[in-house]
Amino acid sequence: MNPLPGYDAVPTGALAPHGSSNLAALLAIAALLLAFGFVLWSARRMTRRRETLRCPTHHRRATVHFLLAPDGGRLDVLRCSLVGWRRVTCRKQCLHNGLA
Repeated sequence: MNPLPGYDAVPTGALAPHGSSNLAALLAIAALLLAFGFVLWSARRMTRRRETLRCPTHHRRATVHFLLAPDGGRLDVLRCSLVGWRRVTCRKQCLHNGLA
């Protein structure tokens, strides 16, 4: 038996989320996802560098994507515009040249 008349139900109206709080929650989640994506993108950019140089093997201008060492030196050729999306199979002399 309920000693207080009129208070026999739990007031759930005050606990229900409204449209504005749903929108704020969605915006907060979107901002967190955007920040996380930016962190991943910047971490990837720290280990790679794109340079345009004259290829010492083919003697043509090329855009080359290098994998970088922690000290900033070139470790490997990830992609070259002269070979397209195929695996880079040249002698990779651009790794050791001082061209930039």
